[in-house]
Amino acid sequence: MPKRRADLQVVAHRIDAAIRSGRVAALPIYPLNSDWRGPGRSPTVVLLLESLRIRLPPVYQDGPRRFRAKFERSWDNRTTIPRAVLNSRFLSVGASSPDYLWLRAASLEQRREVGVFTAAGGLKRRIYEVVDDLSHSLRQVVHVQSQYEREIRYLSGLRVRMQDRLRQERAGIVQLTLQERETIRLTLLEADKRLAEIDHILEDRSDRGFRLQYYSRLSSVQLFEMAESLANFHASVSRMANPNMEAVRTYLTGFADDLSLFSSREVRFSLMKAVRTLRHIVRDQLDKENLLRLLDRAVEDVKSGAVSLSHWADSLTEEERLLALA
Repeated sequence: MPKRRADLQVVAHRIDAAIRSGRVAALPIYPLNSDWRGPGRSPTVVLLLESLRIRLPPVYQDGPRRFRAKFERSWDNRTTIPRAVLNSRFLSVGASSPDYLWLRAASLEQRREVGVFTAAGGLKRRIYEVVDDLSHSLRQVVHVQSQYEREIRYLSGLRVRMQDRLRQERAGIVQLTLQERETIRLTLLEADKRLAEIDHILEDRSDRGFRLQYYSRLSSVQLFEMAESLANFHASVSRMANPNMEAVRTYLTGFADDLSLFSSREVRFSLMKAVRTLRHIVRDQLDKENLLRLLDRAVEDVKSGAVSLSHWADSLTEEERLLALA
């Protein structure tokens, strides 16, 4: 089984404000809009292109205590959000929330300002899960879907068993008490309600997963194309008797800047190696032989980054892989 992940959870409205003010660059993945004003408007999956140092309140009441126990130092609400995928979801606000008493007395407008909304089940706070990279985000979608599929199987089996009991009573095979019939009726109502909720949740999760897979595949294709472009550039330079080094430096500077835009963690190591190699070429005076050797190395590093995006499903179980392909 895959390892249980403990992703960093942070309140969303502070991150949205930082993105909206231009403090940090971010790319909306799903849905494709850039309006960070509230639920239904703010993207629910965001790729953070830069790290962000920001002050954030704790999500849970015992957050500072757990922080002190883990790191053996006093609580500090300054947090560094790394370049990562931000996955939005809602948490129930209860007595364990540090601002619970204030929220109970606050107006609807005051609650909305801090990313808290009223729902059928009570107050809900919008948060971001900070997920390491695209691969982890894709696996997270499948893990969640697998959990809901197991719950669907359980509820469907429960409904079948309850309905069969009612059929047996109508056929005169068993005799149910009034309390047993009422229990079966309520159980069927709760199961139907939960199945409808799961259907709505899975629809949203499916859309998120599709957009994440699309963006991941698009990134992989772009990196393969860039590797091919750099290989073609290598071939062109190799045919030149005296390469124009000023043109070479200008081209490779732009190429390195474009590679730096790919921020997902699984590609970062390979692409940063390629960027350092290209900037080494730009910075130093090299003969043609060393120039071509370093270009070869950069091409392989870019290819390695592209390949790494295609292995996101390797650690899934067989059941989860079937769900991912469905």
